[in-house]
Amino acid sequence: MPDIMKRFLFITLYALLFGLSLLAFNFKLDHPIAEDISRLMPVKMKAIMAEDSEEAIKKVVLDAEKNDDPISIAGMQHSQGGQTLYPNGILLDMKHYDKILDLDVKKNA
Repeated sequence: MPDIMKRFLFITLYALLFGLSLLAFNFKLDHPIAEDISRLMPVKMKAIMAEDSEEAIKKVVLDAEKNDDPISIAGMQHSQGGQTLYPNGILLDMKHYDKILDLDVKKNA
């Protein structure tokens, strides 16, 4: 096989694989899957939101209420069996919301 044909075949194969990887990536963005630590029951979610401010979290909750979407709240996702995940709901990932809102040292609260 001539060298030019090998290059053409390689470039065509590379372009095809690249295109398929973009399709797979976009599919995963459109169909997010949430899992707990056990990875026994992956759950298809409508969206996964990771917010770090009270205003953004309020907006997610109000939008979900308006659209009648169930909300699952996740921290480190160490539940066993996925019982905290609602299929086709909104997963509110709270890992980035790590602010201390109030601390009373005298009362230990």
